[in-house]
Amino acid sequence: MSTFTAKDFWDRWVKILKKLLSDHVAKFEELKQREQHLDLSRPRTGTEAGVMFTLHASITKSFYSDTGRAEHYYNNATCLSCLMVVPQHALGCGHVLCATCIRDYALDRSESLIVLEQCPLHVAQRIDWPVHLKPDFAGVRVLCLDGFVPFISIP
Repeated sequence: MSTFTAKDFWDRWVKILKKLLSDHVAKFEELKQREQHLDLSRPRTGTEAGVMFTLHASITKSFYSDTGRAEHYYNNATCLSCLMVVPQHALGCGHVLCATCIRDYALDRSESLIVLEQCPLHVAQRIDWPVHLKPDFAGVRVLCLDGFVPFISIP
């Protein structure tokens, strides 16, 4: 039987979280000061959102390189890049990402077509994967190809 209890670990857990949070705030401020060195081809460069994207991308790559390879992680219910949204776009490697993450990681883009140079979950694998985006408020479209036409009898 384990002697570990969540109640005993609570104070240490809060201290660890506060330390990690302060480290990330310090890294954010450092990146914000060096924003002129950010990749100018990225969206939102020079803004706090752009700095946050850069920080998030480095943390994501660090996580997946520290925990093994990204090939071990697949989920169709949550985008494994932001962990916040249901993913909509499948990549060639099998990972599925949300539209926001796809837009943020893409370098080559137009209104409806984005080309990712690599999956953001893989550290160095290049894929050059085209992703077609729907307009923001477009609904799901279904095309029925089975030829079924419901029969309506008219009395």
